[in-house]
Parts: sequence; C-alpha cells; structure tokens
Amino acid sequence: AAPTMTCFSHKLLHALARLHGWASTSFDVPSAYLKAPLHEPIVAYPASKQFLYKDKHGVPYVHLYRTGVYGGKNCAGLWHREISNYLQSLGFISLVNLESVFLYQQGTEVLIVGLYVDDAECFFNSSHLAQWFQDKMKKDFNVKFLGRVRWFLGQEIIYDDEKDTTTLSLRTYIESVAKKFGLDGTRKPTTPMEEDIL
Repeated sequence: AAPTMTCFSHKLLHALARLHGWASTSFDVPSAYLKAPLHEPIVAYPASKQFLYKDKHGVPYVHLYRTGVYGGKNCAGLWHREISNYLQSLGFISLVNLESVFLYQQGTEVLIVGLYVDDAECFFNSSHLAQWFQDKMKKDFNVKFLGRVRWFLGQEIIYDDEKDTTTLSLRTYIESVAKKFGLDGTRKPTTPMEEDIL
C-alpha cells in the first residue's frame, strides 16, 4: 500500500490556505500506475480463462508487465515512489510529519502538494510558480488540473470568501452511504451542541 495524505493533513492544508489566502487546485494523474516502472518485471497468467491463450504445443502464454498495473501487488507503492522521486527532483521537500505532503519554496513563494495515490491537491501563493508546476506535470505525466478544489475524495469543499471561511463537508458521501444501506428514510437525530461555537 502507498502512503497517502492523511485527513489531518487535508484539513491542515485547507486551514493554512484560508489563513494565508493561498489559491488551490486539484489534479488527477490518468493511468498513474502505468507510469511507475517496475524494478523487476512481473510475469503472470491472465486472471480469466477467457484470455488464456496457448501456443501450438498447449503451453499457456503469460503476461509480462514492465510497469505497474491497477490491482497489481504494491503498484500504488511503486507509483508513490515514482511521484515522490519526481517531486524531489524538482526541488520539493517531503514534510517529515505530514506523510505525502511536499513543499516547494522560493523566498516567500510557496507551493504545497498533498498526494492521495493518483489524486492531489495543490496550494500556492504565486501564480507563476503554479504555472511552472502545472506545465511540468502536464508535460511529464499528462496531468489534468481541475481548478479550485471543490471536491476531493468524496468530500465537498465550500468556500465563503466574504465570511473568510472554508467548510469541508461529507454530507453527500454520508447520504450516499445511508441510501446504499437503506437508511436514507430514517429520522436524523440532532447533534446536542450549539451551532457556530467554533
């Protein structure tokens, strides 16, 4: 399994962005695992007999993988190593107490990347630094940048710039899980706490 950005890191980065007025963007790396080279090739039989082909002597063909594949053993870890090494080659440093969070700094200009496998959030206070990073990632990994972070891993991010607040909401996720298990029609208890005390 690959190390990933924790819930704490995710919340902390959004709090820091609000506090310092940083901009944000999210991005997705399409077919990320295929971009992670294997150090030793994997030889495997096809998962289904439907795709099991044999030569004229009845010997089954095998698949030879030279890159990671989705569902492959430790391919998420291989991808994490690949992207971590890449970011460090650009001058990012891995933050010791925040796993899968990387910092790039030039004087007062800052760019922070939080990784969750092949999805990521990026926070920055310099548009030219952000453009440099986006150009690099698009060229080397064909990354899709998705604009200001509105949704991340099922969590909605709601910004109210007038009130200077950022809200991280799991309402949609919770409602979908409740519906999946037939609990969407049940009575919802109130939380015994005053609103807006924080």
